[in-house]
Amino acid sequence: MTIEPDPKATEPTAGARQVDDVNFHELGKRLVDLGEQLRLIGSHTAAHKFEDAFDRAVQIDVPEVWAEYNATVSDAIRRTLAGMGSFRKDYANWERIVVEYALTKDVFTQREVARLLGVGLSTVNRWAQHPLSYED
Repeated sequence: MTIEPDPKATEPTAGARQVDDVNFHELGKRLVDLGEQLRLIGSHTAAHKFEDAFDRAVQIDVPEVWAEYNATVSDAIRRTLAGMGSFRKDYANWERIVVEYALTKDVFTQREVARLLGVGLSTVNRWAQHPLSYED
């Protein structure tokens, strides 16, 4: 979920700040999208998907059936981890953009942002000094 600049606007120049192309309403929409992304990731390992396969493996109780069940579980975990990696990158990007938005609009101080977000003041200070650009 990277920021897509307004198609009517000119192309962002290298080094342009991403936060400059974000409005207040988009922040909430993107966070809702992230929640949906996480819900879909969780569905890879939802227990109800594996109950029948597990029950079958228990009833038949032969190594081949257990191997099939374990392969299914491994695949689900693999997809979950890959999805979490993507989510983590998207979340980190939007976390920074929300912080930069709050600081840019003079809504909060760095200290307030750090306290509310539960990160160190030095982290927020570093983000403020090096805002996300379109090169990132």
